[in-house]
Amino acid sequence: PYGGQKNDALTFKTDQTVGAGHGFSAVMTPARYADFLPDAQAIAAREHSPLARVLLVAIALLATLAIGWAAIAEVEKVTTAPGRVRPDSRVKIINHPEGGRIQEIYVIEGQRVAAGDPLVEFDPEFLDEEVGRLHEEWTTFAAQTARLAAESVRANNLIFPADLSDAPAKILANQRALFDARRAAFAANRGAAEDTARRFEGEVGSLRDQIATLRQTVEVRADQESRTRSSAEQGYFPQLRYLTIKNELIEAEGKLASRQNDLAAREAQLSEARGRVSQIEEDYFSDVIGQLVESRQQRDSLARELSQATNQQNRLIVRAPVDGIVQNLSVSSRPVGGQQRTIDEPDPDRRHADHRGAGAE
Repeated sequence: PYGGQKNDALTFKTDQTVGAGHGFSAVMTPARYADFLPDAQAIAAREHSPLARVLLVAIALLATLAIGWAAIAEVEKVTTAPGRVRPDSRVKIINHPEGGRIQEIYVIEGQRVAAGDPLVEFDPEFLDEEVGRLHEEWTTFAAQTARLAAESVRANNLIFPADLSDAPAKILANQRALFDARRAAFAANRGAAEDTARRFEGEVGSLRDQIATLRQTVEVRADQESRTRSSAEQGYFPQLRYLTIKNELIEAEGKLASRQNDLAAREAQLSEARGRVSQIEEDYFSDVIGQLVESRQQRDSLARELSQATNQQNRLIVRAPVDGIVQNLSVSSRPVGGQQRTIDEPDPDRRHADHRGAGAE
């Protein structure tokens, strides 16, 4: 009854009489035709609904979009941890570098302050005492340095620099007295050595004169002895007189040798006395230079300490550097390095959470 081929329309013809006995032809649609096919061929022959195609395309498109988004999108991992919210980069941490005994606290936690407002004031009593002590020690070493500098150049008068014009009179008077005493002692020691050297110079001069006279005497006695020797040997000159002249020659030569020995000793003593004068000067000025270097070092070191203490006095009142709100005001009762205060500047657009937690990202 059918040819087994797939057609868009199939016509059946029959000679069987229907109704009045006339023949007819019937046209069947593909859907009706598929009803007569096996299941596998019927599935292929039937026309599917357009809605199914649209649904399939939509699913494929959504899958493609999902894959693309997964390839380029960043997924954040969130870990929950305890913390607190504070403004980011708007916190001014105020630490006093030295610390001290607090006299008064002008703010409380959460108080709003303006730039320049006082926050904390430290007790100035201990620092005032320290500044006074350092200033007195610096004045003493500065005056001592001026005195030693004057001694090093053999100045006759001690003149203090202008920065000691307001120094205590007692300190300046002590240095002047010490300057005069040291100068007098140096002059006395040097004078005694110079007197000794002058005495030896006089003795050396006297011995040289004596030696010159004795040399003349020896020359005369030697000439007499030489002239009378042959006459005395021939009996023309008294032997006793000749022996007297010879003894006088020997005595003169002995005195000359003795005076020459005395001269050598006095010349050695004179050289030693002159060396003593030079040694006194060298020792004195070497000691002065050494003390001057040490005194300058002490003066400069005290000047630095005094400057630091003065700066601390100026920082006794801690003031707010910016407008903000006081937070985390903490004061330690132990003598630690300093006290800490925090001022937050409000910035609602930037917040930062400080948190603690292992593996937080």
